[in-house]
Amino acid sequence: MRSLKLLTLLLFLLPLSIEAEVLPCFPCAGVRFEPVQSVPVAEAESLDPAPAPDVPPAPAAPSAPNNPADFASLLAQAKLEKGSPFFVAWEVPLDGTDPAPAAKGITDAGGTPWLSLIFRTPAPLAQNFERLQGELRAATAIASAAPANAWF
Repeated sequence: MRSLKLLTLLLFLLPLSIEAEVLPCFPCAGVRFEPVQSVPVAEAESLDPAPAPDVPPAPAAPSAPNNPADFASLLAQAKLEKGSPFFVAWEVPLDGTDPAPAAKGITDAGGTPWLSLIFRTPAPLAQNFERLQGELRAATAIASAAPANAWF
């Protein structure tokens, strides 16, 4: 009888010890940079647009950063606390690209880098083991060089 009570107590306490990490924000804010994809020439718009009426040109808008490294300087102007839950996410191909400087810049500016590692090894993995092994090594190098607050 005593073991039954102990087992029941353990079953009730077990869910208390199994918790996922909770983010300090609901919802969290952030930005995601999408990879640039080229458009095939056949699908591209014609280079000879229709003649436009005589309209004065609009004033030039400030250019928005198009990659995480450029965004770090803009984020620094916000003066966020280090480790704030402002996520900056982007895809990292496992081709030797080193995202550590950009991730460090985001961290120094007060943001939280979120790296999406892109594996491109085709199936079946058993026949492409060497390529997968190279991508796993690259992922390990990226993860070990990333700031401590980086998410993957």
